Amino acid sequence: MREGVDDKMLINEEPNGKATKWDRSAALYLVKHLRKRGYANRVRINTWADYIRILRTSHLGHLSDAVARNRIRMTMRWYVRHINGPYIPQVYSAKAFRTKFDSLHAHATRSGVFDVQLEIAPEVAKMAARLESLGWPGITTPQLAAVLQGDVTAYAAWRLNALHVATITRGNLQRFAAWFVTQLPDPYHVIEQWYGLVNRQIKGWDNWDGNLRTLRWHPQHRRHHQHCRGLATEYGSVSFWDQFSKELCSYEGKGIQSGDRAEGID
Repeated sequence: MREGVDDKMLINEEPNGKATKWDRSAALYLVKHLRKRGYANRVRINTWADYIRILRTSHLGHLSDAVARNRIRMTMRWYVRHINGPYIPQVYSAKAFRTKFDSLHAHATRSGVFDVQLEIAPEVAKMAARLESLGWPGITTPQLAAVLQGDVTAYAAWRLNALHVATITRGNLQRFAAWFVTQLPDPYHVIEQWYGLVNRQIKGWDNWDGNLRTLRWHPQHRRHHQHCRGLATEYGSVSFWDQFSKELCSYEGKGIQSGDRAEGID
């Protein structure tokens, strides 16, 4: 087969432990679009394909292979349309795409780009049933469950990033970060509480059209920021949260991350 980059990602499975033609095609697709922006000019495509394989078979190994491929495909297609966008994790290699995949997938899910039905975790389905009893004008239970699933995914990705950043800070900030991440509750608890507050808010609105877009959980949302500042106040200084928030935003993608360009460059 002639090498090239085609928007259609092929499916041709080979034994585990070896990148497949699909992995290679996905890697080539990423290279193609990164090169349009001036990145990934020199690439070892076999290495890039192997990072896609690891993402597909290990990181997403709990999913069926068809679902894992679709999740990678849709997330990648979303990312190449939003390279260098604000608050979006920036990746310039297959290695970085693998390590930041959860955060990218959360952003893509929230934007509503997926053309397949979102998988709803059993815990989220139960949450949706509990919240539905509060009343949501203009929103069906499946729609509410999809919103909840997207926000649970987004919060989980944010918390995972916070846990990582806590390990790379230094000095007094490191001590605060180590304490701060222990105070973060599980995603299901956070999102259920969040939408309980949202429900009380919308009940005071006349003729609400059912659009939750501006009310969804987001790491830049004022309510989330106030909650984190409250935790920092308990610790003893709001300034620690302000510093940690800057470190976290930097890690999540404001600008080129250290090492992202190194993969595949001699």
